[in-house]
Amino acid sequence: MADGNQWYLNGMVIVGAKGQTYTVLTSGIYQVSATLGSCTSELSLAKVFLITGNEIKVSTINIRVYPNPVESMLTIGLGGFAPDYKVEIAVTDMNGREIMNLNSMGEEEIQVNVSYFSTGLYLIWMTQHDKVRTLRFVKK
Repeated sequence: MADGNQWYLNGMVIVGAKGQTYTVLTSGIYQVSATLGSCTSELSLAKVFLITGNEIKVSTINIRVYPNPVESMLTIGLGGFAPDYKVEIAVTDMNGREIMNLNSMGEEEIQVNVSYFSTGLYLIWMTQHDKVRTLRFVKK
């Protein structure tokens, strides 16, 4: 099986949605699983999105997560998110357990101490209004 993600909407596979990010197009309950080698995670915690008439444009996403793999300090660059609005950031393990939750503003770059995390694969969920992005990182 190839490495990568699989996105779900209301418990059903979103055909072709296998990237590190997914743009929410319709209201519903979204989840993702990740595969690395022969290991596939359980589905992540569910994120509910309700699309309204209010739309905040997100420019071309230029999210950066480095270094990857990481030992202690992880940098998250939130390029592309609208700069005047909050970005909710959640870090989950591959069983969907939330390890960390924090907020920042779009276009900012933040440092996150992951030195106390167990060795393994993690997901970073970044949400701004109806836009959600997720990236993987490896803790050494």
